[in-house]
Amino acid sequence: MTWQLFILISVFSTSLKGILFRVLMRKKDSDPRAQTIVFLSISGIFALVIALIKGFQFPALTLLPNFIIMIFLLTLAPLLVFRALQLIGASEVAIFLSPQWLWVVLGSFLFLGEEATIFKLLGTIIILSGVLLISWRQQRFKIRKGELFVLLAGLLYGLSYLNGFYILQSLDAFSFAVYACLLPALALIIIQPKTLKRLKFYTLPRNAVNVLTTASLDTIATISLYLAYQIGRNASQISPLSATPVMFTVILSAIFLKERENLFKKIIGSAIIITGIILVMR
Repeated sequence: MTWQLFILISVFSTSLKGILFRVLMRKKDSDPRAQTIVFLSISGIFALVIALIKGFQFPALTLLPNFIIMIFLLTLAPLLVFRALQLIGASEVAIFLSPQWLWVVLGSFLFLGEEATIFKLLGTIIILSGVLLISWRQQRFKIRKGELFVLLAGLLYGLSYLNGFYILQSLDAFSFAVYACLLPALALIIIQPKTLKRLKFYTLPRNAVNVLTTASLDTIATISLYLAYQIGRNASQISPLSATPVMFTVILSAIFLKERENLFKKIIGSAIIITGIILVMR
C-alpha cells in the first residue's frame, strides 16, 4: 500500500471520530479527564492487539527522553481538546486544530531535514488565513476560551507528531501507537487517581458503544498516519493532508449535530485551508 492510501484512511477515520467526540462531550455527566483515560486506554488496547499480531517491538534506551516528552505532550493535549468540545462545536475544534500540521511542516524543515519550498511556505500562510477567518465574529477579531484551548492543543499535538516521527525512524508504527496511547493514560491515572471515580458514565451501553467506536477510529487513523510516514518519509506533505478532515467535519456537524452557526464562514475557511494544502503538495 502507498502512503497516499494510508493518509486517505487516516483522514476518513478522523472525520468520523470528530463527530462522535462531540456527541459524548455534549452530555452533562461527561468529564474531559475521565474520557481521556478511557479513550487512550481503549485505543492502546486495540493497538496492542494489532502490534502483537504483527510483532511487538521494544524501543532503544536512547529514545527514553523522547518518550518522556511524548508522555507530557499526549497527556495534556487531549485534555485540552475534550474540554474545548464542551465549549465550542466539533467543526470549530477541527478547524482550530489544523495549525498543528503547520507546526509539523515547519518542524520537518528544521528537525527532520526535509526540503523547504516556496509553495509549502505559501500554503502554510494560506492555511493560517483560513483558520483566522473562522474566528472572526461580529466585525471584530475574537478568540474565546474554547478556541484558545484548541490552539494550544494543536501546538502540543504538532510537537508530539514531530517527536513521534523522529521515534518512528527506528520503531515500527504499531508498537509506537501502543506506547503513545497507554503511557499517557497511565500518567494521567497516577497524577489524578480520583478521575477513576468518574468512569461509570462510560459503562452505560450507549456511551460505551460510542467510546469504543471512537477509539477504534482513532487507532486506525493514528496507525495509518504513522505507516504513511514510515513509507513516504515526507512529513511536510503528509501533515497538510492530515488537515483535510476539517471540511468533512464542518459538513457532517451541520447535518447530524445541527451546528450551523456561521456555517458559511466555516465552509469558506475550510476551502481556504484546502487551497493552502494544494500548494503545500506541489
